[in-house]
Amino acid sequence: MDPKYHMDSKQETLESFQILNGLILDDHPVTCIGYKMMLEAACLRKEIPELRLAMVHTLKQAYKIINEKASRGLNYDFVFLDIRLPAYPQENIFSGEDIGKLLRRVSKQTKILVFTSLQNPYRLRSILKSLNPEALVLKTEVCDKKLITALTKALNGVPYYSPSILKIIKNQLITDNEITPPERKFLYLLSTGVQSKEIPKHLPWSVSKVEKQKRILKEKLGVEEKSFWSLIHKAKELGII
Repeated sequence: MDPKYHMDSKQETLESFQILNGLILDDHPVTCIGYKMMLEAACLRKEIPELRLAMVHTLKQAYKIINEKASRGLNYDFVFLDIRLPAYPQENIFSGEDIGKLLRRVSKQTKILVFTSLQNPYRLRSILKSLNPEALVLKTEVCDKKLITALTKALNGVPYYSPSILKIIKNQLITDNEITPPERKFLYLLSTGVQSKEIPKHLPWSVSKVEKQKRILKEKLGVEEKSFWSLIHKAKELGII
């Protein structure tokens, strides 16, 4: 059954919901089921209202279902968002972070809760800056209590960051060398085997700029090896592509 969704309206708190409409995005079905079971158990304990959940496992599915609902003026109350998923290059969607940006554009009231295995300070800072998520939790820390705490706080307008996330961010010096959308697409194209001389067919760059961007990206991501495959490996490791 296709769940119903709330129309955009004034800011709501947990007590104002009769039904919570949520979306879970993760490329591991077992993980989605685990989240669903935790939520349903909390519902039975009357900690949260009745639930209507949708689950998708690819960026393409998420892109289409979010846009389809937005076209009808509807939105999810919350979305559980994974970051590292296979790209959907046809719409320049290269990670869950891009889906989060889409949500911020088309569904401003939706609470975004990021559950990720990423622990790199650069990527965590990027996610915080670009999405300003209502919650950010390491997957290794997810348990029934933390998941429900994150959701209830988010719905009440209180951000929730798990202890390890706060520690990682606090203990690391992180620069603001953000990866731009064209740079992200460039990295994706290289990862699919597109040669440097072919890049100008896909991006409005000259061949000389392509080589310059390689050097810039290596510096941004801290890659010392000369091989561009080291750059691609690092970008994948950080969940950029």
